[in-house]
This record gives sequence, structure tokens and C-alpha cells, in this order.
Amino acid sequence: QLLVEMDGFVANDSIVLMAATNRPDVLDPALVRPGRFDLQVLVDAPDKHGREQILKIHSRNKKLAPEVNLEVIAANTPGFSGAQLEGVTDQAALVAARRIEKEINRLRNEGKLSEKEIGAQVPRLISMADMDEGIDRVQMGPAKEKAAKRMSDEDMDNTAYHELGHAWISQVMFERKQGGDPVTKITIVPRARALGYTQALPMGDRYNYTDKQLRARIMMAMGGRAAQEIFLDTIDTGASNDFKQAQRWAYRMVTEFGMSSLGPISVGEGGPNPFLGRELAGHNNYGPELANAIDQEWMKIVRECYEETKKILEADAECIRKIARILRQKETILGPEFKQLRDESKCAIKPCDKGDDCGDDAAAE
Repeated sequence: QLLVEMDGFVANDSIVLMAATNRPDVLDPALVRPGRFDLQVLVDAPDKHGREQILKIHSRNKKLAPEVNLEVIAANTPGFSGAQLEGVTDQAALVAARRIEKEINRLRNEGKLSEKEIGAQVPRLISMADMDEGIDRVQMGPAKEKAAKRMSDEDMDNTAYHELGHAWISQVMFERKQGGDPVTKITIVPRARALGYTQALPMGDRYNYTDKQLRARIMMAMGGRAAQEIFLDTIDTGASNDFKQAQRWAYRMVTEFGMSSLGPISVGEGGPNPFLGRELAGHNNYGPELANAIDQEWMKIVRECYEETKKILEADAECIRKIARILRQKETILGPEFKQLRDESKCAIKPCDKGDDCGDDAAAE
């Protein structure tokens, strides 16, 4: 019936029919043949410039403080869709409204200022901190302040060392030019989707990954468990999602990207029934010998990355302990402060330690 409606009885060039889907693979081939939906336009997530323009649109009717820099916010939201960016501005407005109301009520209760003076002292503007909180809410959900107060000292220590392990590895691999990203935030404030998190962002939009960058991502993922094992002599369930990420990247390095001793191979896409999904209908297009070799390769990559991660953390154990205590007290450390703390503790990793394989980029420094 749809094809009949598209054709009609008489051709009319003034009508353009458009449709959208996120599953083009399940469409009837008759729909996408020439004369039907024959032009397919892929809409990717916006780049940095696009994100900035979208933020300008969604903040048009919102009062922003002078220090709010939409370019910085765009740089801190790689991969965000237009809807997520709208969510950032909306959440920031809610956070600002609650903050302003709380401050006004505090001044009213003190009874020292008139309403006019209170209005002048408390600007009704969205601050940069409000926008940062908006990003956190979209990414990780709202903060659980009550949960933070109920956390035991043991849980706080576990979370602090876990997140610091992630951050340390990412920053070290960035400074060594081995594929890491600079740390922008470390927090142990519980949110809807995590007890804490570490934010490390690339210097610009990234469209491809080198093997060095993928190994750095695996090492960062394993940094949390490694830190708990080294500094607390314990392991817990908090690293399960980290393991999934590390395994997924290592597996793809072997089966899709040709980044292992098996060479340039691409296996595992057997053409599953799209209505059943990959997990139910997928099947391997290779034999048991290759399957075993693949398992050996991706597990080898994860093991190597984990051992290198532990080596890096153990080399700066005392410095990490100092900063972990500070993180416990402050709960959130931003990137510039993190770098300053490392410098003050005289524990900043050199761009390339003697004897380490720091790659061609670092060797050229």
C-alpha cells in the first residue's frame, strides 16, 4: 500500500517524500530501489562546530552568565546528539534555578538585606558550573547526595582509588604520546549510573583509532581494578563494566581491525536475521581453530595491557596515595587541578621513561 501511495495515479514532481529510520537494514528492498527511497542520507552526530551552533539555539531563551563559553562546552561533549545537547541546557537551567532559589532563601532567612538588595546580589543567570552539571546529568544521571553521605569509608576508598587509577593511566598515556586523552574531571560523587567517574576527552573530534589509542583505552579501563588491587589489596564488582569495554575493544582489534598477530582479518559478521538480532541469529563464519586463536589473541592483548597498567601505577604509588586522600576530601578534582597536584607532588610522569617503548611520536620529541 505504501508503494501505491508513493506512486499515485499521476506523477507530481513538486512532492518530495522523506522518511527516517535507525534500522535501514530491515527495510524491504522494494522500498529502496530506484524510484522509491533511492537517496539515503546518513546523519552523523554533530562535530564540535555543529555542537556549538546547536547549543546556541537551545540557549537562546536562557540567561547565561558572561563566563559561559559554549565553545568549551561543545569541546566537552563529543558524540552528543542534538537532543542530548538540548538536555544539557535544560538540566543546567534547572540546576541554576534550584541554586538561585536556595541562595535567595538563605539571604532572606538572615534578614540583613532587602528584597532589592538580594536581587542585586544573586544574579539570575546560568553559570559555567551549572552547564558542567548539566553535562554530568545527561551522561551519568543526577547526583545522589544522600547516597554519598551513606557511603562507608571503605566504599569511598574503593571508589577514590578506582577512579584515580583510570585517570592516572589516561593522563600518563597522554603525556607519553601513547594514545591517551587528557583528564578533565575525576569525581567520586555517586550518580544514577555509577559511584563515580573519570572524564578524559580527546583534544578534538576523533573519527578513527590507532592501535596505540585502542590499547590506551583498554589500559584506562583496567586502571580502576589495578589500582584497587595494588593500593587496597582487594577487588570488587565495580569493575565489571570496565572489563566489558576492555574485552570489546580487544576483540574488535583482533576480529575487525587486523591489530594482532593473526594479521589483517575481518571475521564474525555472518549476516544474521535482523528481526532476531545479532545475539540470537548471529553465527560465526569461521572454524573452531580460528575461533580459539582469536580468543587467545584478545585475551593476550588484555593481559598485556593490564600488566603495563599495574607497572605504571606501582611506579608512582606514593604520589597516587597522596592524591587519593585529597580526592576523598574534595570529592571532585578538575583536570587543571589534577595536573597541578601531580606536579606539586613531584610525581608527574616524564613524557617517556627510559627503557619504555614510547612510540615514534614520543621518540621524535
